[in-house]
Amino acid sequence: MIRRPPRSTQSRSSAASDVYKRQDVRNEEVDWDLYRRMIGQWRQVADSYLGDYYPLTPYSLDEKCWLAWQFNRPEQGDGMVQAFRRKQTDADSFQAKLHGLDPGTTYTVTDLDTSATIESTGRELMDRGVSIPVADEPGAALLRYQRKQ
Repeated sequence: MIRRPPRSTQSRSSAASDVYKRQDVRNEEVDWDLYRRMIGQWRQVADSYLGDYYPLTPYSLDEKCWLAWQFNRPEQGDGMVQAFRRKQTDADSFQAKLHGLDPGTTYTVTDLDTSATIESTGRELMDRGVSIPVADEPGAALLRYQRKQ
């Protein structure tokens, strides 16, 4: 099973086109490796927040439901998906059907936590989607996709 970094949910919930993170450097409990990893991942997707927004699930406060969205930059051929597994969600994966892709183009999709990649056409990603596993409850996943050159 894929294990995601602890507390990635909180970091990803607060991410936006800019990021303001404040930590007390005297606090010995801060996981600086996780902090650096989350900032590094944010840098890989920050420009995506300026793209087209697509909710992938209905909005809900229900702790049994997944919450996911996509930001797509069609001109650049890239984007990202954020998916959140809440603490009472039974399903350990989410099937995300993407939006706004070029159906005849191949995309490389990368899970930023595991570095696992797949290649699929825009049509496949929009029709069948991409499976996003999240073992932790709660947990979060961050996928980045890029049009293949």
